Amino acid sequence: MKNENLEALFSKLWKQYCLLNPNAEKIQKLVKEQGENPLNDHLAFRSFGVHPIQISNLSVFFEENDYYKTGEYEFPEKKLIAQSFSHPSNDYPRIFISQLVVEAFSTFLQEFVSKQIHSMDKKLLIGDRLFTSGQVWKNLDYKTFSRIKEESEYAAWLLVHGFCANHFTLSLNSMKLFENINQFNEFLESKGFVLNDSGGKIKGSPELYLEQSSTISAKRKHSFVDGDYDVSGCYYEFAKRYPMEGGKLFDGFVSKSADKIFESTDKSA
Repeated sequence: MKNENLEALFSKLWKQYCLLNPNAEKIQKLVKEQGENPLNDHLAFRSFGVHPIQISNLSVFFEENDYYKTGEYEFPEKKLIAQSFSHPSNDYPRIFISQLVVEAFSTFLQEFVSKQIHSMDKKLLIGDRLFTSGQVWKNLDYKTFSRIKEESEYAAWLLVHGFCANHFTLSLNSMKLFENINQFNEFLESKGFVLNDSGGKIKGSPELYLEQSSTISAKRKHSFVDGDYDVSGCYYEFAKRYPMEGGKLFDGFVSKSADKIFESTDKSA
């Protein structure tokens, strides 16, 4: 049975995401031309670990719509934590929500983030409105953006883009023509797409029950307070899941692999 709340949200998220990453639609078109029916493995959100936009608050909407938690993850080098969620129905993608451990950064970053969150319209926290609201805080100048980016690319990206799907993920398990993720990567590169090679183009392994790859993010212009500058937008991820002992398909994520996938927004094309 279809869930109208989820259907509406995922439709809005996809449309918003394609504006930030036109390559996603191009790749979907290419895949469909191969006779495939592309399905979404998961989508991800970024946030700050500060009330009222921490994971425990963002997950409420999904949990109210039958999602359940499947894992918790830590990324010490990037000073992030995350949780993943799945829906009992195969009709809906997994959700991956990460947040910056703000208190682990400089006083400057902590105070700036706190000020930005304080400027939010708290009405956006009702229902699912926040997830497609974009830059919900005051715009910033490029100098501040650059200073924060030196500490955390994740934080800088979030201050510019706010709330949207950081990435969608094409499920290779739904594909028939492409037998493995390397074959699919080669197909994309032959069409001119640039892949994230941080930690290797393929993250993970069958032994870890999950392999992932991704494009680097699409470049886009952002109008800062002091002018327009290029920033990294969103990227498209690709995932191949393997059955665990007992035959059940792996449903979670691998921290070491996800750590390198985060770097898909470190550069853009």
